[in-house]
Amino acid sequence: MNAEAPDASVETPADPGRIVLLTASHRVAPGLLSWPAWQTLHAADRVLVTDPDHPQLPYLREAGVRVEHSVPSADELVADCTGGRTVVVLVGGEGDSRLTDGLARLGGSGRVAMPDLELLPGSYDLPGARLLDLVQVMDRIRRSCPWTSQKTHRGLAKYAIEEAYELVEAIEDGDRDELREELGDV
Repeated sequence: MNAEAPDASVETPADPGRIVLLTASHRVAPGLLSWPAWQTLHAADRVLVTDPDHPQLPYLREAGVRVEHSVPSADELVADCTGGRTVVVLVGGEGDSRLTDGLARLGGSGRVAMPDLELLPGSYDLPGARLLDLVQVMDRIRRSCPWTSQKTHRGLAKYAIEEAYELVEAIEDGDRDELREELGDV
């Protein structure tokens, strides 16, 4: 065979590593993560959580995943991935716009060798799960709004007709802000 050894004088770029932003729905019981999420967590060189009270923490620790509380900047996170390291950041339900905006700025600048970026959903909302959010809002309104807490269905009937007419009027006018308001009233 005539295989030649690679030329040692030619430099290959260093492996820039990998950043995984792991999300988990608050509507799914903590600890119920997807298999790819568990594989990624166990294989990671470093796992960070931005919220010290994140509901997944006890389950990750119980599964033997070493988790650190840290709120890194995008620069720090990219630097932490040098040498081919994988860093997983467990973000809250609303994400972390400061971090993602910073990563986008760095990647868009072209001046930094960016690690691979991955958004990994650790869990998904089950069908109908968002309806539970509505139920929580309705319960909160019923408890904390004095006017609402004193009303019965029978007592609200006369207002329902009036609000329905106001909703139709907002639809006909095409006023989206008013439509939102009237839908809230109905």
